[in-house]
Amino acid sequence: MSQRILVIKHGAFGDFVQAMGAFEAIRSHHPHDRITLLTCAPYHTIAPDAPWFDDVAQDKKPRFWDLRGIGHLRSWFLRQGFDRVYDLQNSDRTAFYFWMLWPHQPDHWSGAVAGCRYRHNTPHRKTMHTIERLNEQLGLAGLTHFYPPRVDWAVSSAVACPQKPFALLVPGGSAHRPEKRWPVSHYTEMAAYLVQHNITPVLIGTQIDADLNHHIKEAVPECLDMTGKTQFQDLATLGSQATFAIGNDTGPLHLLSVAGAPTVALFSHASDPVRCAQRGPWVKIFREKNLANVSPRSVIETLESFLKKERP
Repeated sequence: MSQRILVIKHGAFGDFVQAMGAFEAIRSHHPHDRITLLTCAPYHTIAPDAPWFDDVAQDKKPRFWDLRGIGHLRSWFLRQGFDRVYDLQNSDRTAFYFWMLWPHQPDHWSGAVAGCRYRHNTPHRKTMHTIERLNEQLGLAGLTHFYPPRVDWAVSSAVACPQKPFALLVPGGSAHRPEKRWPVSHYTEMAAYLVQHNITPVLIGTQIDADLNHHIKEAVPECLDMTGKTQFQDLATLGSQATFAIGNDTGPLHLLSVAGAPTVALFSHASDPVRCAQRGPWVKIFREKNLANVSPRSVIETLESFLKKERP
């Protein structure tokens, strides 16, 4: 008999991308069951195209004092009658969802919340890489086959890519975390190097990165500025075709790496690559307390080493 399965996963963007291997593991374990993803904007518009879910529901994340909103959410859970829940977010909010359902919680709940059947509460949980942490959690619930994240399902021939060769530069990131950004002068030097080697630099970012990317474009006019012009499908397609991707510790760089772009990721003291770095033989991680200490020359040497290897 088919079961009803719920997967809970919100953001941030990079975390959502890194959870895609866990999504596939759950689908593999429940090939004939109906799987619903409970997520938030913007993922509720992306996830319906993914191959792992039958339904996608938007979590409006009511405030804890919004009794009406909490009541609507509780009623939705109970109406759905989920047989099993995989909480991949494991936040204070989703722990509250477990206790909100008392005394009618699904018996088979996988997560970190105290009281659930398949509780992942190992002492090293908070120091594990996201991928290993999710795999270990799912293993406690009986899953045995695990997969790396993939976004090939989002690659589209309808997306127009620049003429090859091109490299993707991701100079921006969270506006409130400037310490996570490689200096704009370093990106400008990198763009000039790419142009000298007949590789078009393509600037990626949201509108909050517009001034930063415009500065690079002014210094190196050969850059193609795609700021604010790329959605999930665009990034997946660009990443699958790019010669390189170079950028700060941001969600889009996670997506480009998973899509197949040989990637240089730049980490400052503000985030720990042991817990959240991009993975794979075509990924090079640089980490310095002050990102200005990562020289463009060292990144260029990595790119040159990539060029000596056969493209995946």
